[in-house]
Amino acid sequence: MAVAMRRVPLQERSREKVRRILDAAEELLIDVGYEAAVTSPVLLIERSGVSRGAFYNFFASPEGVMETLALRVIDDLKRVTDELVTRSFDSWEQATDAVIETYLVVYRNPAVRQLWLRDHMSPRTAEADQHLNTYISQRLRELFERVTDGHIDTNPVRWRVAVELFDYLLRLAFRHDPAGNPAFI
Repeated sequence: MAVAMRRVPLQERSREKVRRILDAAEELLIDVGYEAAVTSPVLLIERSGVSRGAFYNFFASPEGVMETLALRVIDDLKRVTDELVTRSFDSWEQATDAVIETYLVVYRNPAVRQLWLRDHMSPRTAEADQHLNTYISQRLRELFERVTDGHIDTNPVRWRVAVELFDYLLRLAFRHDPAGNPAFI
C-alpha cells in the first residue's frame, strides 16, 4: 500500500491500531460523511478506540487517514482485478458480465462513493487512481486476450480509454443513486 502516514506500523499490534483507525474512518464516512469525519480527530479516535497518542503517532490529521483509506481501497481494487483476471470464462460475454458485476460491488460501497464521487480525493490519491485505471486496463486486456484466444484488439490506448469510459459511467450511475442508476448500468 502506498502510505500517507507519518509512520508505517511494523509490529502486528501497531498494524492492528492502524486497521482500527481506517475501519473507523470507513464507518464514519458512511455514518456522518466526509466533512464531519475530518472536522476533528476526536470522532476517529473515539470510534477506533485508540489513544490520541496512537492516532498522532501514525497520522498527522483526519485527512491523512482518509487518504490512507483511499489508498487501501486502491490496493483492494488491484487485488480484486488480479482475482478476476485469473478466473476462467467460456466467452467474452461471460467475462464482460463478471467485470461489470465486480466493479458494481465496488461502487456500491458507501465509503467509495463518499471518497470518489464527492471529490474527496487528495492529489496523491487522484494520481494513484489514474495509475489504478492503467493497471486495470492492462489486466483486463490480458483477460480478454486469453478468453478470445487473441482475437481481440490489444491496442493499450483503446483499453485505457475503455476503462476510463467504464469508470466514468459507473461514477455517473452512482452519483445520485446508491444502488446505481439502472439506465446507466
